[in-house]
Amino acid sequence: MFAFLLIPALVAAQALAPVSPFAVRYRALVDAYRTGAPDAVRSARELDLHRLDAIVDEYVGNGQRSARSPSLDADFLHAASMLHADAAFQCWENFGMEGCGAHLDIARRFVDVSEAAGTRGAFRRRWYAATALILTRHVAPEAALKYFDGAIAQLPDDVPLLTAAGWFAERLSRSAAPPNVNLRNAQELRQGHEQRAARFLEAALAVDPRAAEASLRLARIEVSSGKREAALNRLAALLVRADIHKSVAYVARLTLGSLRERDGNRIEAERLYREAIPLDPVAQSARVALTHLLYAAGDGAGAADAIDPVLARNTPEANDAWPDYQLAYPGVGQVLLDQLRAEVRR
Repeated sequence: MFAFLLIPALVAAQALAPVSPFAVRYRALVDAYRTGAPDAVRSARELDLHRLDAIVDEYVGNGQRSARSPSLDADFLHAASMLHADAAFQCWENFGMEGCGAHLDIARRFVDVSEAAGTRGAFRRRWYAATALILTRHVAPEAALKYFDGAIAQLPDDVPLLTAAGWFAERLSRSAAPPNVNLRNAQELRQGHEQRAARFLEAALAVDPRAAEASLRLARIEVSSGKREAALNRLAALLVRADIHKSVAYVARLTLGSLRERDGNRIEAERLYREAIPLDPVAQSARVALTHLLYAAGDGAGAADAIDPVLARNTPEANDAWPDYQLAYPGVGQVLLDQLRAEVRR
């Protein structure tokens, strides 16, 4: 009688995970990765992708059928998503293209089904942000943008992800065109990236109208696309807020100061540059901008005073917030990925 009652439970348990010998070996590989085994990622790269696809299909199918079931092993799914993300990026870093994208796709499928099973949504959000940002180092711009689009389709309300996508498209709009692109096509390409950046950032602000970084980045897009008044109003609104991060307040003042300087409003530009300086421990960009402004106005002594703290430094220091605003996102992606890896390891 008791054996008969156990049959449904045994059938259910078998339905939740593949049990082929390959699946057993694969689960052992994921467990090895979770313990920090140094060869686990290399071993994952050597797997037969066709057989692995069948295993992933089974896990994903089981996960979708048992959505929100506590029986599904969320820790395994998260670890598998990290194992294959690491395999993909290791593949790209070693200049081998075969299988790189396949591993990242497998990782994505695992992390998607982990949320379908009712597990920690925050993990999936950070995973998508991390992988999208790191991917910008390894693939062509359009491929990276396509990945951002796919991530946003999964997480359309994720403000950090939308803002990161806006950063990348904005960066592309300011990058040099490929050498085989003529001037007219280069201009169209720049405008296309600019418009894409604006859409990402507007979507972020639609979710959270007080998203300060998205607002700052959109203001810069508006300046370059000729929407000057909109940009001025957006920047002015940021400057009166006390709740924004100092780095955003710093860059906002540099941006607005530059606009006022171009308008010939030297007094207002100087005020903004001076306001920016105490907001950053390095403030090199603000001091350089102020120095140029004062020197051009004939105030050599004031220019020297402004730049002296920069020249007096004898040891290398961190960048101020301006270059970080331009360049730091891939580094943020690596930090996120490292944090996620630490979480899945036991």
